[in-house]
Amino acid sequence: MTMCYAKKLEAAYRILRYKYTMDENLRGDLSLLEGALIPWEESMDWYRKLAKLTDRTYLYANSMQTPQRKIPFPNGEIFGHWTACLPKYEEELANFRKHLEEMKQGIYPGNETDDAVEAEPLPQAPFTLLSENCETYTIKKGEHVFTDMTSPILTLASELKGLTGIRFGLGEAITDGMKVKLSLPQDSQILLAYMNAKAIEWLQVPDLETNTHADDRGGLAVVFANAMQAESCPDMNIHVFQYEKGTHEIYMGTGGFTIVGVVPAGVPINGRNAGLSGETLDKLDWLYE
Repeated sequence: MTMCYAKKLEAAYRILRYKYTMDENLRGDLSLLEGALIPWEESMDWYRKLAKLTDRTYLYANSMQTPQRKIPFPNGEIFGHWTACLPKYEEELANFRKHLEEMKQGIYPGNETDDAVEAEPLPQAPFTLLSENCETYTIKKGEHVFTDMTSPILTLASELKGLTGIRFGLGEAITDGMKVKLSLPQDSQILLAYMNAKAIEWLQVPDLETNTHADDRGGLAVVFANAMQAESCPDMNIHVFQYEKGTHEIYMGTGGFTIVGVVPAGVPINGRNAGLSGETLDKLDWLYE
């Protein structure tokens, strides 16, 4: 098992190098993927030996039996023995070989996860960021949502492109909550991205049952659903808050979020579901499927 994983890590390293050096159309140095095949095949040889050795000597692998098991495959009741996993591993390698051959012929999957609606980007309103532990960033592909983790934007709704957002460290947001202080020279609408997940590390949309002032500035309802995706983050929904001219300190509670823009008050924002959910092609999961 150790040799199997050691060789698989060698293959994964080459695939990750491809991922982080390819262009936005998934094109890159295919020799990296070809180089991943050799250690991956060696990994499979070791795993086949493990499956053969344990086929008639072990009834099950103890740590794999629970139905809550997620690794190496969901449901340990089905994948409770090393031999049960072998067909899945064989399938992954076969799919990788097939897709690599297609890529050599210039056949790549299309980027169907991009926003299909070409809406006009919203106008940016001026503001001055006063919080020293925050920074501004441009809302576009490749920009990181948080300052302390790898979180590049992968896809986004057309309306958000080019806006000036505000980011900070996820760690501080989780432990202490983030106070964002800014000065607005005019009445404005602040666009905040909530992560579409219930985990404790993400800021949750407040509930009027427990916070009667939760909708004082609007922002309770989703305006752009499934509007942005970033690596290592859940899909994001955009909520819009109304703020008057002046200096404001925004504190929503503990958990990660990001501000994706400030728009002049009065500018109509037509809500919709951008449909940017699920896996994106640049995660390369399709290579194994």
